[in-house]
Amino acid sequence: MIPDEIPYTIKTITPLHIGGERGIKPALIDLKVERRIIIDGGTYKEVPVIPGSTVKGILRHTYEELLRYKVLERITNTKDVIDTLSDIIASSLYIPVYGLKRMFGMDIKTSMNYLARLIGREQQVVTEDVLSIYNGLETKLTLGAIEENVREKLKERVRDLIGEVPRDYEREVSRLAKVSVPQLVSFIPFISDPVSPIFSCISDTALIDLPNDRNVAIRYLLNIALGRKFPLVIEVCPVCLLFGAAGRSSPLRFLDALPENLGSSPLPIRTRVSIDRNTLTAKRGKLYTLEYIPPGTVFKGSIYVMKTMLHPIYRDIYRDLLLLLFKIIQKRMIGGLKTTGMGVVEASVSIENSGSRNDIIDRLFNKYLDLLSKSLSDREKELIISTIRDKLEALGHDNDKIEGVIEAIKESMKALEEIIKKLGKTTSG
Repeated sequence: MIPDEIPYTIKTITPLHIGGERGIKPALIDLKVERRIIIDGGTYKEVPVIPGSTVKGILRHTYEELLRYKVLERITNTKDVIDTLSDIIASSLYIPVYGLKRMFGMDIKTSMNYLARLIGREQQVVTEDVLSIYNGLETKLTLGAIEENVREKLKERVRDLIGEVPRDYEREVSRLAKVSVPQLVSFIPFISDPVSPIFSCISDTALIDLPNDRNVAIRYLLNIALGRKFPLVIEVCPVCLLFGAAGRSSPLRFLDALPENLGSSPLPIRTRVSIDRNTLTAKRGKLYTLEYIPPGTVFKGSIYVMKTMLHPIYRDIYRDLLLLLFKIIQKRMIGGLKTTGMGVVEASVSIENSGSRNDIIDRLFNKYLDLLSKSLSDREKELIISTIRDKLEALGHDNDKIEGVIEAIKESMKALEEIIKKLGKTTSG
């Protein structure tokens, strides 16, 4: 089938620098812009570009934020925000602890320590979107309240495994339940954290290693418990269904955007320097030059949509979604040196407005929740569990290992059911 070609345009409002290779010193230019070699009139020439990967990345990031806000909207509209969010975090922490016990025979204390070390290695950078997400909740809750509530709820879950929680487990429970602002993003249901080694999406090919690899098991179970996958039905989260993930190709193909009105003149150059805070003078070795694309430059590119690869939830509305995302990114900056005012752009895409753009995120989110809810029916779960058991038997795993995997997956599905009950019926204001 011929792909659907969607042209897009990006116009620079302020200087733009999307970095290519560093110049070889000594050189006039230390930081060059990204370039591609094209054929023009039978000759090769090198032109500045906005890479397709840059356009795809900013659209993906924008879509992640929109969906996270939608989930947070549902959370903040529940009766008790702290209770809802804490229960989600505690459940998702309990699931891998349970899984490590059932699948690998690890005792609860060791499992909690192992998981706490993994989460402790998570990226701890407080980015703009992390802060904006937290700011959206701060009027209704505090991190201290979340931590305390998560700790108490985690104790209840651990009690299900070992009976009364011994006093010497307090340290492990507290350590595991400690949630920081950056980690809060990782626990938001339905949307993965793509830069996380344990909270990013994982494909169903992981079933091969699931019974033998603890880290794969933790990642797989967490994704089910947080509604970012459903085995053999929904492989990855809504964002990765459209923009791709490890083991799953994206149906969107982003071509580089080439300049329309730049001409053949050399690009302007700017000299910058870092200041030493102690001497308040130029820092030694930190004087550098960079190329930039001037304001008013128009770039044009295309997106090829492989319609046969689109997930069913996107087939009828992917154009409306792309139209919305392009409208939003013109309020963003792209490229480097954004803190100095570079990278402001206008973006547009050649899609006719169908008039349904305003509710597109609601529609997509509800479609995804409906798909999860149908998969959680007793009949569907039984069929999926049976298929997983057959696959693991065919791979030669022994019965004890297989039953451990099955029980851990069932427990993850229970945690997901609770999230659906809490958030699935909640309507936004």
